[in-house]
Amino acid sequence: MNIFFFIGVILFVAIYSGRLFKKIKLPVVTGYILIGFLLGNIPFLSHHLIPYFSKVALLIDEFAVGVIAFEMGTDFSLRELRNMEKKIVILTLMQIIFTWFAIYLSLIYVLQIPTAIAIMIASIGNATAPDIVILVTREQNVRGKIAKYLKGIVTLDDFLTGLIFIVMVTISKGLAQKHFNWSATEIHLLKEFLLPIVLGFLFGILFTLVVKEFKGLRALFTVTIGALFVAIGTAILFDIHIILLLIVMGVVFTNTSSEKRIVHEILSQIDAPLFITFLIVNGSALSIKILIESGMLGVVFILSRSLGKVVGSTIGGRLAKINTILGEKIGWALLPQSEISIYLSILAKSAIPVYGDKIFAVSMSGIIFFEIVGAPLLRIMLSEHKKSLRYTVASEKFNDKIKRR
Repeated sequence: MNIFFFIGVILFVAIYSGRLFKKIKLPVVTGYILIGFLLGNIPFLSHHLIPYFSKVALLIDEFAVGVIAFEMGTDFSLRELRNMEKKIVILTLMQIIFTWFAIYLSLIYVLQIPTAIAIMIASIGNATAPDIVILVTREQNVRGKIAKYLKGIVTLDDFLTGLIFIVMVTISKGLAQKHFNWSATEIHLLKEFLLPIVLGFLFGILFTLVVKEFKGLRALFTVTIGALFVAIGTAILFDIHIILLLIVMGVVFTNTSSEKRIVHEILSQIDAPLFITFLIVNGSALSIKILIESGMLGVVFILSRSLGKVVGSTIGGRLAKINTILGEKIGWALLPQSEISIYLSILAKSAIPVYGDKIFAVSMSGIIFFEIVGAPLLRIMLSEHKKSLRYTVASEKFNDKIKRR
């Protein structure tokens, strides 16, 4: 078997398994992770397949992370940011702060785990699944303030999570070393924070200028893939974070180019097979032993993350003077996790090899749980919100009739 045959078989298995996931109402993301987990833990299969998983992981992980980071950036419009209500910013900041500290303090004081692990798991736990939130909102045909708030909060939440992760992974790397040096960490942090922003800005401007020169779909497809490869390769060359560089590149491009819709369509053609392969390959890295060892960590992570999202959103909603019921419901809506958390956990695993397996296992257990529970909770919350809106409108009409009489 060669690597191309292996990838082809994996894609066919995934596509046909997708039908089964829909029938049993299992989230597709979780399904793909479970396929990888089974393939990586059945002794006969894992013995023959693990070498191929390792090769595919080396080939696909960094490109997949780069594509998703770029897509995250293209969703961040400065026009939308300027028009974003202060209420959204306040609520987002409060739930991020509460979630991070809820996870961090729980892991430190309840389980007394090393600080390097706690800050990484807390940083990964902040991310919210934009795909689940957007899809369920559309599915429920929800409009008005809650749809607007959810879109704004999720966009800002994931952007800030990426920035927090970059800062924390550098600190965690320093803490994982035997001799921690704050001055060396500060210099490294400056390099890993400023250099990706500068390079991302330059690549974004260059990509905008290059895209203007081409009109054909084939040419634009080649230019887009080429630009992503160059940007990812540059990040690897300078040993800086791919996520921040590609996010900034995406932000600059989406705010300076009139061709962003075409580029979005091009990326949608490649991200599905890339994403499926990525999930299955990384699901295979989960072992039963690591999951069992991380069992209590996973439970504490799930409980503390839920508490942070709900309480943080409720308090943020009150500070922002958002309807109290709406503020509480938004917290439950932000529970789903998916690809962004997966990418961050894989980056943490490679960046901090000493604790990488434990961080990855805990993060993945939370992701699987929130993938299964998050979407149904969001559906229930949105349907209840629609009922309460209908009740409010009906009562207002009734009161108007009473007043007229």
